[in-house]
Amino acid sequence: MINRDFSKSGKQYIKQNKIVLITLAIILLLGIIMLCVFGFKGGPDVKGYNTFSITVGSEYQADKLGDYTDDINLCLSNHDAQLYSVQVAGEGSTTTLVVKYDGKIKNTTLFNAELSDEMVVSVSNFSEHSKVGASLTSKDYIYAFACGLIIVTLAVIYSACRYNLACAITALGSSIFGVGLLMALTAIFRLTINSSFLAINIITLLLILGECFMIFDSLEKERNKLKDKNDRSTQLANTLKSNAFRQKFMYGAIFALALIFIVLMPSSIKQASLIVLFAVVVSMFVAIYALPFLWCLTITQVSDKIRVKKEKVVKTKQTVESAEGELENNYTENQVIEVKEDSGDESPSSDDNITIE
Repeated sequence: MINRDFSKSGKQYIKQNKIVLITLAIILLLGIIMLCVFGFKGGPDVKGYNTFSITVGSEYQADKLGDYTDDINLCLSNHDAQLYSVQVAGEGSTTTLVVKYDGKIKNTTLFNAELSDEMVVSVSNFSEHSKVGASLTSKDYIYAFACGLIIVTLAVIYSACRYNLACAITALGSSIFGVGLLMALTAIFRLTINSSFLAINIITLLLILGECFMIFDSLEKERNKLKDKNDRSTQLANTLKSNAFRQKFMYGAIFALALIFIVLMPSSIKQASLIVLFAVVVSMFVAIYALPFLWCLTITQVSDKIRVKKEKVVKTKQTVESAEGELENNYTENQVIEVKEDSGDESPSSDDNITIE
């Protein structure tokens, strides 16, 4: 059963974290504005790419791939194009560098000449610049959305059956807020998104829902353990604090490991790694701050509605009982009157008592 002790303890916890909650709301609002103005920064998987290859032959040196990449990136930027990646194909005299980039080079002949002069290694052949379409189709987005929708729906149903309606609404709100916050951070920092972004969103959903179930379980156990209602509010607030401490320690360790991972990763996959780091940060802040806030807000509204309904039921019951009491009293009075009238008709008159001799 829902109890107002939940909302009291939640409010007590939220008062201590107002600044963080306001900051999260500002980030979400700023991300929505960035999305409306600039949209997402799509990678090659999302919007396709242009490609060409250059033959460097046996002069290729693996330890100078970074220098080759810098030269290619410089020439592309001079022609308003953005480098995606440089891959090595072949070996020996057939070694080629396959370049993927975004943008349209108007004069490819001039670009090839500039790149040939800029490269620290001699280039023997340039291939034609060609366009490659996006690997992600509309079906992939639909499948990812359907997968996330199924996960959230099952989690909401489980929360409603296992706990209560307020917990189900909290799980739904936390999931939406978490995914929205991840997208907002991606838009604010202008990270390039690719096919892994869809999978990271699903993983973020699972992390948030897992934290929801853990917090709901701990709160429910503490509530059932305490019989004194006066102690419930304080104890539930302490439960929220202990959960927050555990989550900060756990996510802090994960964040440190993810940060080390990003530092050690090559530049070609650093952006994808940053999105993973953002997913960890989003899960942490939703679990520690946003989830208790949504839970408190929901439990207060639900408990207030239930209290109002109970008061209406009690008033209706009292009205019905008073009405029944009045009817019963009226019925009793009518019965007494009828009995008196009947006894008056049957009593013998004075004339009937006269005896004729």
